[in-house]
Amino acid sequence: MALQAYDHGIGLTDGAELPFDWELPTFSKLQHLQVYATGAIAELASAAYHAAWQWGHNAAHGIDDHDFYERQAQYDQAQEELLAAIRHALSIPDA
Repeated sequence: MALQAYDHGIGLTDGAELPFDWELPTFSKLQHLQVYATGAIAELASAAYHAAWQWGHNAAHGIDDHDFYERQAQYDQAQEELLAAIRHALSIPDA
């Protein structure tokens, strides 16, 4: 989703809008994760999904303005928090 949102906002996609179902593959993965993940990780995954959705949904084709990069930063932060929580849950030391 993040790559699609980014590509769309900077004008690398075809068409003026993202495809209608652009988020469905990630949403399907989120549903599986919510079954198997801890509550905290499922919540962080949902936050990252929603941040990516907001980024893509609000991106205008070829318009990479301040709002575009602010939404990207929000997604990046949510993704970073999710990955840190997953690493902690798996007892993987910080790199």
